[in-house]
Amino acid sequence: MIGHTHRSPRSGSSRSVTSGTIAQMAANSASRFVTLARHSQLHRSPNRLGADFRVDDGRSYRIFRETDSDAAPADSPTVLVVGFQLKALRAYRLPHWLFQRCCLLTTPFWSGLPGFAVKLWMVDPHSKRYLGIYDWRGTQNAQQYVDALTQVLRALSTQDSVWYRLLPNCEFEPYLAAHTAEPTQRSHDSR
Repeated sequence: MIGHTHRSPRSGSSRSVTSGTIAQMAANSASRFVTLARHSQLHRSPNRLGADFRVDDGRSYRIFRETDSDAAPADSPTVLVVGFQLKALRAYRLPHWLFQRCCLLTTPFWSGLPGFAVKLWMVDPHSKRYLGIYDWRGTQNAQQYVDALTQVLRALSTQDSVWYRLLPNCEFEPYLAAHTAEPTQRSHDSR
């Protein structure tokens, strides 16, 4: 599996995206979201909720939400993994509980972007770090999204906690199967 893990630098990078571009991407996505929702092409699947996965940072993350789109194009598969730790929430239980419910409100701003197929919303129950594992169609689509997302996340996250891994030509289900946490690795911590 070829891919590279990237730490998202605090200062500008070669893939810097302007706030105007981010706003335009979000507006385009929200417009398409309305169409997808009207045609019942977006779903919140309960099938994987509570499942644990271990990824490249060595932590185990638990799924608390899954969003699926029936409108993903038949482009090349790309797995995108994005990790971060929100600075405002600290270790307090209530803000994390609220975030895990309110983050649903961001769905219109990314679910209508070109190539979106699946997002798994995840949290490490111990460190309270967050993770998204995405199934994107088209590596360029995934790269454009993650360039914008990491800029937004850097402003909201603890220093140097934002990272991502882009895996071109990687199928989503086999990736998940390879990263399923063993039963002995699963956390018994409740949310």
